[in-house]
Amino acid sequence: MHAAYRPSDYKDKLDAARNEMDRLSVIIKNEHEPRAVECRWIDDWEHNMRRCVRQDSGEVVDEHAIPDSSTARSTACPQPTVVRSR
Repeated sequence: MHAAYRPSDYKDKLDAARNEMDRLSVIIKNEHEPRAVECRWIDDWEHNMRRCVRQDSGEVVDEHAIPDSSTARSTACPQPTVVRSR
């Protein structure tokens, strides 16, 4: 025999489903989804540019000139916290 469900069990499940629906609606409306994305700084010595590249898509998310005193070839870069939903 199955355990009896209490009305509060259903309410909790409905509330959780509504909260998830609201969260997904915001993502769709804003066309942005906050999530961690692994990135890496890549130095392009030929063009004297340092680029922060997403490892999942190869997209360049930041770039700037390499300072004259820089000797590092490639280092981890800060991860963007918001990326475009696809």
